[in-house]
Amino acid sequence: MVANYELYAHFSVSNEAALYKLFLVGPATGTLGERMIDTGSSNADLSGMSFTTQNRDNDRMSRGNCARSYKGGWWFNNCHDAFLNGQWSPGYLDRPWTPTIQNGTSVRETVMMIRRH
Repeated sequence: MVANYELYAHFSVSNEAALYKLFLVGPATGTLGERMIDTGSSNADLSGMSFTTQNRDNDRMSRGNCARSYKGGWWFNNCHDAFLNGQWSPGYLDRPWTPTIQNGTSVRETVMMIRRH
């Protein structure tokens, strides 16, 4: 089994009072391809985004709530190119990490790791 990954030079999350805001700094390296830091689309940049849940809408989607629409919490912008927390049922989640992983049925597990400095 081949493990895909993406490693960021700096990755941190703020506290609850700051809505668990995500901070990312590149360059990113790995096999997935950069989809969380601005890649030319302000809608795809997740750095600086607060965590959105179904009952706490912190995304930038003008109509609706990305977490409610995609059935899982994440640092949504408008809505996602990278999203590892969604439902993995066959036929439901598409594009968990665009363009590398187009279909959620091929994902068996996701892991996010943060190392304290």
